[in-house]
Amino acid sequence: MAEFAAALRRLQDAAGARTRSVGEIGARTGIPRSTLYAALRGDRLPRREVVAALAREWGGDEARWLAKRAEIEQALTMVPVQPPVSGHAVTFTRDVLALWHENSTRREYRRGDTLAVEGDPGTTVQLVDRGFVKISKTGSGLTVTHGFRGPGTLVGETAAMASLRSSTTATAVTEVAASVLTSSRFLDLVAANRALASQVMRALAVHVLAQEDGRHSAAAKTGKDRLLEILRDLADNWGQPADDGSILIPIPLTQQDLAHMADLSLSSTARALAEFRQRGLVKTGYHHLRMLPVPHGGTGADE
Repeated sequence: MAEFAAALRRLQDAAGARTRSVGEIGARTGIPRSTLYAALRGDRLPRREVVAALAREWGGDEARWLAKRAEIEQALTMVPVQPPVSGHAVTFTRDVLALWHENSTRREYRRGDTLAVEGDPGTTVQLVDRGFVKISKTGSGLTVTHGFRGPGTLVGETAAMASLRSSTTATAVTEVAASVLTSSRFLDLVAANRALASQVMRALAVHVLAQEDGRHSAAAKTGKDRLLEILRDLADNWGQPADDGSILIPIPLTQQDLAHMADLSLSSTARALAEFRQRGLVKTGYHHLRMLPVPHGGTGADE
């Protein structure tokens, strides 16, 4: 996948200075910028529609690029591959992960335990090694889900970097294993290790881009399209491919979580999910959801 991503970057370079930027392609296609950038990093195999959009916009042969992607996908399904050290949506290289684990302590959390509490001093930074964490914020007596963190992501880095109190609460929604640094040790390591510093800054930048995309979606897209985009982001970041071509989102999602993230009412969320099922975009079960393959040439969004 790293070679495929490098080839996409070469295609972008070959297109020249007048080619559309990633942000412009995202605006034209409705694909989140974070998803497009992930395709260029090689963290995971991009969806068909992502590859097709980049190939079209940068003057590539769409059919040839989709054929390349299909070859990689087939190779991945034929050969048993161990998951990356940091799981899906890899943020850190192996040497940086080794540095982190050498200096941290292991901590286990049960479902419902909190890793960080809104308003508390930011005393630790935690690397999620296994499991999933809900990020939420409370205002006017209402707790709102902002998103999720999973393997290879950090909890508490923003508060540590800015010497602030935690702005959100992080709650384990599955059993979680984390490698924990004190904030002071985290800052010492960032100051001493250029690779760690650059990768932490990249992780922060990804969060900022995701927030900007969310604000743009809230203003420019329908609630149903926002919800579908959120589900696809979750599938891109954490999805587990199945034999039938569907992608399981292994996070125990509730309709209330999705309603908060898409800025929809609970009833509107339920109706949107029912429509997605009818259109063959998702399969839902108790606290789990599968994304189904999108027909060639389509995005699944409202046209």
